[in-house]
Amino acid sequence: MTFKKFSLVALRVSAFALGFMFLYLFLIQVPRHIFNAGTVLGGAAGFLFLALGIFWKRVLALIKKAKESKTGRVILALIAVLAAAGACIYFVTLGTIIGAEKNEAKGQKTLIVLGCQVRGEVPSLMLKARIDAAYDYLSENPDATAILSGGQGADERISEAECIYENLAKAGIDKNRLIIEDKSVNTDENIKNSLKIIEDKSLSKDIALATSGFHQKRADMICEKYGLSAHAVNAATPSYLVPVYYTREVGAVVVEYLKK
Repeated sequence: MTFKKFSLVALRVSAFALGFMFLYLFLIQVPRHIFNAGTVLGGAAGFLFLALGIFWKRVLALIKKAKESKTGRVILALIAVLAAAGACIYFVTLGTIIGAEKNEAKGQKTLIVLGCQVRGEVPSLMLKARIDAAYDYLSENPDATAILSGGQGADERISEAECIYENLAKAGIDKNRLIIEDKSVNTDENIKNSLKIIEDKSLSKDIALATSGFHQKRADMICEKYGLSAHAVNAATPSYLVPVYYTREVGAVVVEYLKK
């Protein structure tokens, strides 16, 4: 087997491997009722790689034919440039998301806890992690005041803010340190409404932000828009959810950049 033929076989095997890996990492979340942009993008990439592996010979034939004309070569070059640009944007943005997690809070006296889904009156897995992170921070910083931000969804019996409040109070955090903001329905409103409370109560605008690690970058960008300096209090993300939520957040951060 020549080196060229070996390389082509290796690429085809890699396409199959990547296809199955992406489908496993992303679509396995659908039965868990986790379906978002990250699931769609990851699943689409999986099907694309599988299709590439299955129709390998046809793809090679199309590429060979395209190279025979100037228009075909331009199209191939354009596809390559777009693919490279997409990959570059993805990994650079992912790097900024990971970097934001490392800007950890150190003694800030104002903590904003961002809400997440409540299942009935019980915090979801993500919200429970944020509550735990907030509890640890408030325990280590007894002078800190927490703004608990999150409204009530159609399928929630109580607001996200109230759920956070009940869990922190039950865990032993003084209720006088907890302020409920239960009108917001997204991250932008979380920050905007929390800022009003900060200004009304003359709290520090140098804040600690308790949310999922993957969410810190986008939340930081929104905080900056409203004149807040944010530092991360990272809530853990289960390893099996990392691919879906970090991929989704890449898209969300890019959209936030475009809004500037």
